[in-house]
Amino acid sequence: MIVSAARKRPPSIRPREPELPKRRSPLRPIGIGVSLIVGAYLIIAVALDRNPAAALDQLSRVPVLGRFLGRDHLLVWRLDLTGLEGGLDYIRDNKLAYVVSGRALNTTSTDIRIIEIEGGLLVDGKLERRQRVYAANQARSTIRDLSASEVELLLRLEPNRRFTIHPGESASFLLVFADPPAGFSEVVVRIVDAQTS
Repeated sequence: MIVSAARKRPPSIRPREPELPKRRSPLRPIGIGVSLIVGAYLIIAVALDRNPAAALDQLSRVPVLGRFLGRDHLLVWRLDLTGLEGGLDYIRDNKLAYVVSGRALNTTSTDIRIIEIEGGLLVDGKLERRQRVYAANQARSTIRDLSASEVELLLRLEPNRRFTIHPGESASFLLVFADPPAGFSEVVVRIVDAQTS
């Protein structure tokens, strides 16, 4: 058998070059992630914009921060105090008390369930005594037959759940300072909290 010289030479062996995986752009997953987040945000924003009461309700349910996030902090500034009158009066056992009466007026466009009012007696410009009450249609005549502790308990009771103050309406309140300090010169009254129904 005759073998040609070309056949006798061993074939040259070339090492195979490893196949590199096709490179994908890192921007594609980032773009998809950002698009999903923006889409979810837009859906939530539109849903909450159409129902602001639900937005405040949902924000108020956030743990720890909910009481700050879910409330209308300007609500207190949109309420007015009207018909403020103060004077000395007597409660049970002819005990002298300084009584401040007035009305909390709802000037907003929503129903208000709770209005909390704070009053203080000033002696020589310093706050001597402070009291917080709820506006809930109290009358001055209701306290005359009550002791100082009963008056305090009555005024600190939160109004029942059905109590609401509609826009343009008002509710009366009383601040009763039993045994007022001698020489008090001023009384300061302000709204400190309000909650919608």
